[in-house]
Amino acid sequence: MELTDNQKIEILNSLKVFDYRYSCSGCDYVLVEDNEKNRNEIKKIGLTDEIIDGYVDRDYIDISLIAWNYTNANWWKKDTGFFDQRQKK
Repeated sequence: MELTDNQKIEILNSLKVFDYRYSCSGCDYVLVEDNEKNRNEIKKIGLTDEIIDGYVDRDYIDISLIAWNYTNANWWKKDTGFFDQRQKK
């Protein structure tokens, strides 16, 4: 059974963020360590190692790009993680 966007977002939000950056245009990146634990979590949303490799820079995975490309998330905040700001809470 395929996960919902909210379930995928929950998985990404469960990962420990190593570094992030905001700019005037929004979220530039959200990095997590490139390790087996994080890869296994990301694979739960349907990505393969080959796809994940495309989001790796040095020893880190940019999960912001994964969120934008594989979920309906369109924003990230340090305190809340990824979310779809179009949804009413």
